[in-house]
Amino acid sequence: MLAHGLFLYNMLEYLSSKGLVIRPFYFFQEQLDQAPAASKFEPPPGFELVELQPSDCGQLDRIDHRGYTAQDLRERLARGHLGLALKHEGKVAAFTWCNFDEIQFEPCRRALDPGEAYLYDAHTLEAYRGHRLAPCLRYQSYAALKTRGCRVLYSTSDCLNRSAVQFKRKMNATFLFMAIYFELFGRCKKTWVVRRYGQSPQRDWP
Repeated sequence: MLAHGLFLYNMLEYLSSKGLVIRPFYFFQEQLDQAPAASKFEPPPGFELVELQPSDCGQLDRIDHRGYTAQDLRERLARGHLGLALKHEGKVAAFTWCNFDEIQFEPCRRALDPGEAYLYDAHTLEAYRGHRLAPCLRYQSYAALKTRGCRVLYSTSDCLNRSAVQFKRKMNATFLFMAIYFELFGRCKKTWVVRRYGQSPQRDWP
């Protein structure tokens, strides 16, 4: 199964390099009142939740071979996006981002209502993996967003990223639909819903 998944991933990457993007993904709704018990997700000793500041972005410049520069991250903050991170001894160990205005994920871009947020770009730095920081950060993010008046959170995961999908299951996220996004030479764009798992009580989706 892993070999087949890797083959498919490499094939889609090859097609993308030729101008044809095919991206299968899941769309989730994460509700704060459905999260697992808090006792499961206490951060390890020495870790604390913080809001990312412009001064933190230099540390994350192309971290772990990611393509985002410090300037890219500062621009997110300037646009009003919220960066939440777990820090250890003053250094960022894991982070995630929140957009309160829109779902900027191209296959299902749309404006958000008050009380909604889109969670994206969650990442644990390689040096800190193995400490179960991802679920800790997610739960701590739920608590922080609740204080900001958020009720409903949305997120997406690549269908081929099995660890991310399993992670969403552990957090009791609701699968809304599975879709495939097609893009040809950056112009022709189409999202095809393959399967619906249920409808969000807040709004209709594609």
